[in-house]
Amino acid sequence: MGTVINPRGTSGAGKTELIRRVMADLRSRGASAEPMWRSGRERPIAWRFTSIPGSRPVLVVGHYERTRGGCDTIPLRDGGLDEAFRLAGDFAADGHDVLMEGLELSGEFRRTIALARWCKVRVIRLTTPLGHCIRNVLARRGAGCGTLAPINRTVMGAHAALEAACAALEAELVPVEHLTFDAALHAIRGVFRLEREAL
Repeated sequence: MGTVINPRGTSGAGKTELIRRVMADLRSRGASAEPMWRSGRERPIAWRFTSIPGSRPVLVVGHYERTRGGCDTIPLRDGGLDEAFRLAGDFAADGHDVLMEGLELSGEFRRTIALARWCKVRVIRLTTPLGHCIRNVLARRGAGCGTLAPINRTVMGAHAALEAACAALEAELVPVEHLTFDAALHAIRGVFRLEREAL
């Protein structure tokens, strides 16, 4: 049974960048990267990494070929979060470690609680300061000062959903690790034996 690793954070917290860096590390260690295609989709629904020295195979849910990544790239017509969790559960049961993240997923808890009842789930809540998150979203959208108010509302709304979801997870004894971006990257690299000194 593999472990499902779920980084969470508000908009601009660095979730997608975190997974992109881990994927780059996997490739640099010589892992074989296989896109998983689904009929009717232009992009993969997941990536599977195999032949990782000293580590289980890894499934990364969603794709990362555009600005948004992860579970946010699986719309309702492709099954949405239900399909993301189905993939995570099936591949964890098959001995894969699984990476899954997304903005909508960051405010979710019911499916996560259900998944944690039969496999190991590591929820990593990124502690990126809100001001930094807002600046990241502004930079990503190339936004001017006139869009600051709606972006601020979006970030604050996502932050409130994240906080509520983490509280609900902890109430059901699903541990939530509160880590900085660098600490989260180090923790995930450790699971896959991708520590920087080994690269």
